[in-house]
This record gives sequence, structure tokens and C-alpha cells, in this order.
Amino acid sequence: MPHRIEPDSISHGNVCNREKGITVVTLELADGRTVTAELQGNPSRDMAGRILSFRHPSPNREEHVHDSLSLQHHGHTGDITASLKVKVPTIPLSEIFENPKYKGANFPYTWKNSLYLEWYSRENGRVVLEASDFELTLTEPAWEITEPEELEAREQATQALTRFLNQLCDIIPEREDNKKLFQGKDVLNEHDHEKDLRFSDRMNDRYGELIDKFGIEADDKIDAHMGWDNPEKFEGGTNLDTPAPDWTPPEDDFELPDEHPLIAEAKILLDDFTPRHDGSEQEQETFFAVSMVRAKLSGALSGWNGEGFDDHGFAIACLKRVLGYIDTAVALADGTLTTNLLTLRQQIIDIQQQLRGS
Repeated sequence: MPHRIEPDSISHGNVCNREKGITVVTLELADGRTVTAELQGNPSRDMAGRILSFRHPSPNREEHVHDSLSLQHHGHTGDITASLKVKVPTIPLSEIFENPKYKGANFPYTWKNSLYLEWYSRENGRVVLEASDFELTLTEPAWEITEPEELEAREQATQALTRFLNQLCDIIPEREDNKKLFQGKDVLNEHDHEKDLRFSDRMNDRYGELIDKFGIEADDKIDAHMGWDNPEKFEGGTNLDTPAPDWTPPEDDFELPDEHPLIAEAKILLDDFTPRHDGSEQEQETFFAVSMVRAKLSGALSGWNGEGFDDHGFAIACLKRVLGYIDTAVALADGTLTTNLLTLRQQIIDIQQQLRGS
């Protein structure tokens, strides 16, 4: 997902495009630090050739800026404009979240212009700042952008997005390479499954970025960037004109197998840990890490049929990934929770060894 900078963490800043083809973004953070992005490319017409200055009316010095955000950026402009139209609630967010009648974005709002800064840097990939409450000041243009130059700026932004997405998952060659894992094989081993899972992760990362940028309903744009705009050109693509086969439910009652015993044991080991509502940041991160361990373990053991696993290689590969989540949680945890996590870790290793030997 992108590095999204919270508006409340910014005191003031500016975007300078006085030199054609060069855009410099400066953000003065409320905690006194400065973020600078030196970018190739131009912003949208409303800001091209100008200096846009912005100021937050009430910045929050306590607003967290993630330590992974670099203070120096070098890269290319994405979409940069001060006139993005957004819906802004006219009631407090707490009321929207707490009142069921506002479910599904059914809340009172007004339209506002929003500042939208997006760039792609070597240091942090895609970086986004979106804010509708800044006080904006715009200078007269040092140069006027032409229509061809505006089209070129949009194309450059699209190219920057494509390069960034291909770093996450270069969709066509990686999809073709992944297909080769299955050629001539009835069953994959654990290493093949690991490669397949890594490919799935990279696809999910690419898809997540597209959802963040375009929104869940922008099907055409997302499909095009994911290679789904013409599914038949990919082997195994679905022909949407072919009707789905008839399906008749079985007459006998279908009974799901019992959960793998380790799932129940993991609940006992981990469910006692819950952070306080006002807990520290590390406590919240620990809770998230432990939640991921629980969720990933349930997924890894979902192939349990009550007596064993139908696909040993897949189960081993999935359990390896659970070990990674446990290592992350152990690095954050302490005391009894650490002991419980390490106990769970050893039990997972024992299951892997049993599966390899059977």
C-alpha cells in the first residue's frame, strides 16, 4: 500500500513548478522535520508553472508520521492537483461510525476542492497526500502549459504508475512464469507452492495499489492494469459468454470436518492478549501481529480433512508463512505472550516435519 501522509501531521508546505518539467514538493511536518521531493514532470493545469503554498489551520504535533517515510525523495510526478472534488462530511466522523443510519456512505456531506499530491520515488515508491482543509495560495504562472504538454504530463504520470506497479508485479512475464510451475505436474511440492504463493502476494500488492488509487468501483482501469481487460488472451482465462454449468446440491447432509487441533490450542495461547483501548503504539502493533498469526494459521490448516492433509506440499508452504508472522509478533511481544508464541512456533515445525516424512 502507498505511503499516505496524514494531513494533520503537516504544518505547511509548497509545490513549486516554476521550471518546466521539474516539480519540487516541500512539506514542513508539525514535529519540525522537513520532507522534500525533487520530481521530474509537471502537475495538472491548475498548478502548472506556479507555486502552490498551503498551511494547515491546526496541525497536530502528535500525529504519527511513519519512520519508514524518507525525508528526501527523488522520482516522478503522479497526479498533482489542487482541484480534486471530494465529499466532505458535515458531521463529526465519530457520529458517522456510531450511527447505523449513516452506514454505506449515507451521511450528509458537501463538495470541496482537495489538494492531491502523488509522486513515485526511489525511496518510498508511491507517496500520497490528500487534504481538503488546507489554506491554499497560488502564484501567477511563470509559464503556460499547452494542451499537448498537458496530455504529455498525464501520459508521464501513467507511465510512472506502470513502472511502479511492475516493480510490485510485472504481470505478464510473472504470470507466464507461474504457469510453468503447473505444467506436467499432478501435484506441486512445497517449493513450487511457495513460489505460487509469492506470486499471489505480488498480484495482491499490485491490486491493492490500484484499489487505493482508483477506488473499488473503477473496474475498467483496474482490469486494464491487472491484465483482466481481455481474459481470453491469457491461458486459462474465463469466457464470460459461456454459461455456468448447472449445480445440484448433494442429497446427503454435508458435514465439515473438525478443525485441526492446533487451531484450538492457538486460541488458548493467544486469545488472552488484547490491548487496552488507549494502549501504546507497540501494544497495538503487537495485537495486529498476533491477529495475523491466528488468521494465517487458520488458513494454513484449512486443508485438514479430519485425518490428514490432502496436499502436504501446500500445507507445509502455508505453515512456513505462519512462521514468518510469528517471528514478527515475537519481535514485538514480551513475557508470557513470547513464550506462547515460541511454543506455537515449535508445534508448527513439528507438523511440517511430520508432513515431510509421510
